[in-house]
Amino acid sequence: MAVHDNARLQRLQRWKSGFEATVKKWEDRGFFTIDNILASLTTCIKEKLGEDELDYFDSSFTSFCSNSSDQSSSNWDESAFTKFLGQTFPASFLPFQEAAPILFRSIVHCAGLPFNIPSQATRDGLLRAIIIQIPSRNPMSHGGQMGSWLLSRKWSVDDERRLLFRSIATRIPISEPTAKTLGELNLDVAHLRDTVEPASQKTSMHAKDILNNTANSISEDDDGLPEDDFFLDVSAEEPGVSELLDTLAVIQPDRLPGIAEVPRTQFRNVAALLPYSQPSLDLLAIPKGEWFQMLKLLLTMRVGLGPSPFTARFVGQNAEVESVGQCMLNAFIDTSNGEICWKTWDEIMAKSFPYILSPLGHLYNCFFHKSNDYPIHHRTYLPNPGDILTISRMSQIATFMSEWFPWHRLEQVFSKRSTIGHTEEIFDTIIERAGPAILLISGYERASVAGLSSFHEREESLKPIIFGAYISNPWSDDFSVRVNGDNSILFQLSPTHDVFRSNNDYGGYVKKTDLGKLNIGNGQNVSLTLDCKSISGKFERPLTRGGDQRKDEPSILRSDFDIQFIEVWALDHAD
Repeated sequence: MAVHDNARLQRLQRWKSGFEATVKKWEDRGFFTIDNILASLTTCIKEKLGEDELDYFDSSFTSFCSNSSDQSSSNWDESAFTKFLGQTFPASFLPFQEAAPILFRSIVHCAGLPFNIPSQATRDGLLRAIIIQIPSRNPMSHGGQMGSWLLSRKWSVDDERRLLFRSIATRIPISEPTAKTLGELNLDVAHLRDTVEPASQKTSMHAKDILNNTANSISEDDDGLPEDDFFLDVSAEEPGVSELLDTLAVIQPDRLPGIAEVPRTQFRNVAALLPYSQPSLDLLAIPKGEWFQMLKLLLTMRVGLGPSPFTARFVGQNAEVESVGQCMLNAFIDTSNGEICWKTWDEIMAKSFPYILSPLGHLYNCFFHKSNDYPIHHRTYLPNPGDILTISRMSQIATFMSEWFPWHRLEQVFSKRSTIGHTEEIFDTIIERAGPAILLISGYERASVAGLSSFHEREESLKPIIFGAYISNPWSDDFSVRVNGDNSILFQLSPTHDVFRSNNDYGGYVKKTDLGKLNIGNGQNVSLTLDCKSISGKFERPLTRGGDQRKDEPSILRSDFDIQFIEVWALDHAD
């Protein structure tokens, strides 16, 4: 065994020596300058774009540029960016008008990547910024179509979230209390700005690299190379260095088509001499008002762009969009100040909004196609909205449902105002459909009227609620309807957006209790229960304990509510 390990180490050392010589040759040629790296990245992007796509982009850039005589030195300002994307939305589409400045700030930030340098939306800078934010086109991820799977790194959704946060967040002023808190943790504030981030803020294990681990942790194929299931943990990389190494790995010269000659880890010495450093995510935050504008735009973009009749339904619906957007924003509010910190934002995005960012990639594709030639989420529309499941609520649910869920095939199979005797009918409807179903319940939280005597006091204090469940592939037995736990979801849409998934097989369930109640659970202490007459219900979920919570407080948070409407939606029986 020792002889075999030594042989592997020797092979790795020979490969490393060859890689070092190659990188040194490129250094001697002056390849690793900022200007050349950015130009090479632009070249890589152009190689993967079709001629018609480049022509459309160039034409658009020239048309909206303040000075179109020289594309290389001209740049877009916020007005040009807003006017171009304004072609994509109806004239009165308020969410875009509000969010356009934030989107442009993101573009300017990404135009300079992988460097932390002041940048502008020049022709090439705009092209890089747009492509980097389209996951399927991003050359930094996996080298696009030309990078070797073995020698480059694939971006995860964690990378995409981190990129967006950095690009729209603002620097948090270091106040004296903050500095004191950091001092108590034995951290120097000045050093913290450029220090290595905690592992929780790092790139996930999605990279492969033959030199970033010991030989003992590498399994070989028959040809002596590492097996395909060898992954690199890049969580120890400093802020910004991951994007720079990804870029250097894909732009390297003298490569064969589709093959990178040198693995990304061999560029670390080169990267150390370049201005890649990014401020710690802990020192950044998104103003809540700006994130509210972004949420409303992302919400409305779920149903399409261009002259779509489904997008047009949002026109004149600003009040409902505002209301739903506020419910979504409430999920991020954990303090009384006006900013959302990285930790809160990232945790909520991963848990409750896993698909909310996907429309941005489709939006940016409009730089290469007419919007009606490249529709967003053609399946995300609802031909016949209900009392609860409106277009806005459908878009809200779509932020945590699969992107490919066929909303256009949903039909309402149960819809009644709360009266006596519906619980068993709901249960039977779910069983009979024998397929995915969405249960929605609207009403008012009962605790909000406790202790109020007059009718007007109660009416003014009512807090509207919407709870629901996505029941995937139910099958019945003698006691209950079991569901595929991995795909089943319990959720709250109002007043605060929250999502609870089942992550263990067959963990979810739908059942009638001995008392005739309908109980739906995710197998992880989260449940939705309706009484036998469907007049009232309760929603229970684990209570997140804060540092100042008493140990004798309950571990389950319970919401009791009176039911107003109940709806069950299921897929039609089309093949």
